Amino acid sequence: MGFHWEWCAIKATGPEVLSRAQELRAPPVMVATGLTFEEVHKTLDSYTDGSSDWLAGCAFRGWTFLTGSVTFWGDDLVRIAKTFGADSCVAIAESTTWVLMMEYARPDGTVRRRSFMTEAAEGPDKMEFEVVMRGAGQEPMRRDEEGTEKNEGSPLPGEPLNTVIADDERLLKVLAAIGVPLQALQLHYVGDWDWKQMKEIPGPGRSEKAFTLFLQGPLRTPSTAKHKEKSLFGRLFRR
Repeated sequence: MGFHWEWCAIKATGPEVLSRAQELRAPPVMVATGLTFEEVHKTLDSYTDGSSDWLAGCAFRGWTFLTGSVTFWGDDLVRIAKTFGADSCVAIAESTTWVLMMEYARPDGTVRRRSFMTEAAEGPDKMEFEVVMRGAGQEPMRRDEEGTEKNEGSPLPGEPLNTVIADDERLLKVLAAIGVPLQALQLHYVGDWDWKQMKEIPGPGRSEKAFTLFLQGPLRTPSTAKHKEKSLFGRLFRR
């Protein structure tokens, strides 16, 4: 099993944060509030076909977290930080191509970037896809020797510079060290995976209706949707 997630975090909370962040994208054609994380994906299954743009978010420990078909990177992340006058961070972990990246922007426009990718993922003409398997009780896969980490900008307070972000677990630890509680959010609203017993451990906040979903379209009616049963943990992690 592999991992696949992408989140943006803004160090500000309040209903206006979600709505103003959404305004930086195309106007939504549908807004659903008071959803659990699982209900977000059930709604996507019902109304989208994989080509639709969407953004979902919630407030957690003083941050507003956003995930969706497209989040905010580069100049967009800097614009987010300046718009809200708050530190903003975005991170992605994708094991299909083994790409891990993070950016951290401040309201003054300064940016810290770190990335790790294998040589096979360093260019579109070299992109390779593979299935990542991890059995019961195994340690996380390590591919440190297959790629290199690149960084740009001044290190952040508390940032562990001796930790290579060569897998999602280490990337999450780096984010936690600089004050971005993404791992805590995932554990709370989704859960964890017990590799010894090979079973899912539901998060304590799985039933909390904390998320708002913005659908930008194109949409389809629920009657035409093709539902595929998949565990909530599988939707986010695919370890």
